[in-house]
Amino acid sequence: MKRFNYLLSIFAICFLVTFTSCKDDDDDKDDNAMEYVLTESLFNTADNAIQTNINTGALPHNGEPEQTGEDTFRDVFTNMSDVNGKATPGDIITKYIYGKDENGNKNANPSVAFAMVKQEAGFGDDSGNWYWYRIMANENGEIDFSTSTKMDVEDCFTCHTGAGAGAENDYRFVYAN
Repeated sequence: MKRFNYLLSIFAICFLVTFTSCKDDDDDKDDNAMEYVLTESLFNTADNAIQTNINTGALPHNGEPEQTGEDTFRDVFTNMSDVNGKATPGDIITKYIYGKDENGNKNANPSVAFAMVKQEAGFGDDSGNWYWYRIMANENGEIDFSTSTKMDVEDCFTCHTGAGAGAENDYRFVYAN
């Protein structure tokens, strides 16, 4: 009988340890702690130009709130074959931000880039299942992926829930093909 109680106790401890471990893993998922790393190779798959030399609009989307859309140029690219079609996991939209020189011309190198990477359903329903990034340029004007940071969705939604972009368009601006 002692042996039976001993084995039963061991079984109960193993069961509790296993159950507790699985519960902790599930808790992490509930906290939306999934991390997604933007790689340069994924970023560079966005080679289908949606629109380039954009220099109008209320916000320049460059992290400089004191500037207006007219203070910068923006070039937008994607890896999607239909820019207004349904986005699927792995689709990416990139935006390069360029300053203007003293004559109002587009600078040769971008100062910052942004990316939206579509994730699986359930990744973040409050973000349309998009992962949002900002990538700064280095002093040579090259996009520096070591500076890639995940954006707070509230920062992005200032524009991406507004005219032409809200949930009905998957938080993307719709462009003419």
